[in-house]
Amino acid sequence: MNPRSMLVFLIAATALLFAALPGAAQAPQSSINLNAYQCPADYDQVSDCTKLDGVVVSVTQDGQPHGELVSSATEGAGIEVLSGAAIALSVVDGQPAGTVLEDTDLSFDAVEGENAVTLTFVAQEEPAPEPPHSDTNALVAEALLCPVDYAGNNYARDCLGEEGIEVTVTRDADGFSATQESGSDGITGFQGLGEGTYTLELGVPGDFAEFQTVCGTPNDTEPRQVTNPDTTRIGVYLGPTEELTCTFFIVPEDAEGEPSPSDPTPAAPVTDLPSTGTGDAAREARDPGTLSLILGTSILLALMGALLMRRRWA
Repeated sequence: MNPRSMLVFLIAATALLFAALPGAAQAPQSSINLNAYQCPADYDQVSDCTKLDGVVVSVTQDGQPHGELVSSATEGAGIEVLSGAAIALSVVDGQPAGTVLEDTDLSFDAVEGENAVTLTFVAQEEPAPEPPHSDTNALVAEALLCPVDYAGNNYARDCLGEEGIEVTVTRDADGFSATQESGSDGITGFQGLGEGTYTLELGVPGDFAEFQTVCGTPNDTEPRQVTNPDTTRIGVYLGPTEELTCTFFIVPEDAEGEPSPSDPTPAAPVTDLPSTGTGDAAREARDPGTLSLILGTSILLALMGALLMRRRWA
């Protein structure tokens, strides 16, 4: 047999041998499946979280770049890798603001089959505002309820303290906030707030009453300037050693309305808070200039009286 014939024979024999063997072994298949979630700070399980779109993760295989994975809110993101290869993942984009990545093993040796990786981005808890830092000042709030549609000129006599009204004070600089209810005399107080500008809010529906507000200390010769006056939510400056009193005169509107075709009986007038109407024609008929003059004068008198006689707080 010449050399050429011998070579052909060997090639044919080798082919026949491989054909007779069982199916040739193939390299194990391996993949990475990625899911990403955004979770609240106090979450208990993944069902409390939201699946994320668009989190981009780079993939390194045996120290070499191997592509990227992009998370989907509807299905896992997948990529093929070599079984047994050293895999390293790194988040490069899409992490929600204000979150941290929970401990996750982003470096591993790929095993045969699916290698599931879950990224959990957890919201960071907001740091609590600093507590009050002074014990030398106080902010006192008075909630005085006047008769319905009050148009008199003696607020100090006719408007009485209203118990159980929520009063909230908030320090504008850092958001520190505290809430208390007024006592039987309508007074509540907050001690040791520290110097700063504060928002003082009264828990009374502003749509169904009119308000007159005035703030001052025993040393003030005229009322303290406030922002957003004559509402349920005013802003005022409190000095480091001041005892500042802010009085809210609450005048409920008369909710008595015109009879409707389906119900000829007029609605009953308001007798308590909160009101449920928008006022009547009698209110619109009053002269606003005269009313403002009366209110301004009587409020100043009431403030001076309150500051002299009510040097106490809750």
